[in-house]
Amino acid sequence: MKTFAKVMVVFACIFLVGGIADAVRQSRALKIYVLNIMTQDGETDGYDADDHVRAILEHAGPGVMDVCIANDEPVPPEIMEPYAKEGVSQLELRREDLEQMGLAVRTFPLLEPGRYIRHNSDALARAILSVWREFRT
Repeated sequence: MKTFAKVMVVFACIFLVGGIADAVRQSRALKIYVLNIMTQDGETDGYDADDHVRAILEHAGPGVMDVCIANDEPVPPEIMEPYAKEGVSQLELRREDLEQMGLAVRTFPLLEPGRYIRHNSDALARAILSVWREFRT
């Protein structure tokens, strides 16, 4: 099982433990979901951002996330090429689909420079803080 599928299974299973989804839902904390940058070959083929979110909400129910953070930086073609050969693509974000689910969407340049496609941890930390500052009550 590849990394994303493992994360999705673990994430979904956490919500299956009695009371966890209810506790998260009842929490006054801001609930942020960070979207993947890429799909996973053979596991999330054809998934876009709303498919990822919908899968979580089907397991946990509504109210377990308030804001989605997404990368808005295109992957350079020379870095994308080997991934594309394996059937992997950059995750498509259709903001309006997530907003129709009642979620706020914020985008940031989150791509880590280099050979591998991943989130830049410093940029992601700044994005999370920015969203927290915007939505804190």
